[in-house]
Amino acid sequence: MAATEVRAIEKVTEVALDRDLARRLEAPMGSRWTLLSGTRVDARKGKTPVAQADIYVDATLTGLTDLILKQPAILVSAIIERECGMAIDEIRQIVTAVVISQPLADKLGVAPGSAGLHLVRHYKRAGKILEISDTVYPADRVSVAFQLKRSIV
Repeated sequence: MAATEVRAIEKVTEVALDRDLARRLEAPMGSRWTLLSGTRVDARKGKTPVAQADIYVDATLTGLTDLILKQPAILVSAIIERECGMAIDEIRQIVTAVVISQPLADKLGVAPGSAGLHLVRHYKRAGKILEISDTVYPADRVSVAFQLKRSIV
């Protein structure tokens, strides 16, 4: 999440991943999560939505929902680390191109059928996924960059 983006959670539910959702999120089928759905908004522009975000928090991490709702500018992974006393030691990101459908296009203020980026991030500790963020951005509101370095021994 960019430094200027904050969560605007609209709905909190408990879910178990069915086959399709588990496949889309690349997470274990049947696993249980607290799902926080809403938008990411640009804090500099009031309530302007930047992206649609679904945040899945491992259901075994109880008691975090109120903290996540009360601290919309703090990364969920940082809340997990602070409150559960465990460091996230791996973040995996999957980026795919998408076409933004009508209902989401209206919500994000873009033309239906416009290009977007779908980002799924896994926040892990010792190989176990603790958080999944599932976010769709209009293409002109996000860029993805990475750098590879080769170490020569």
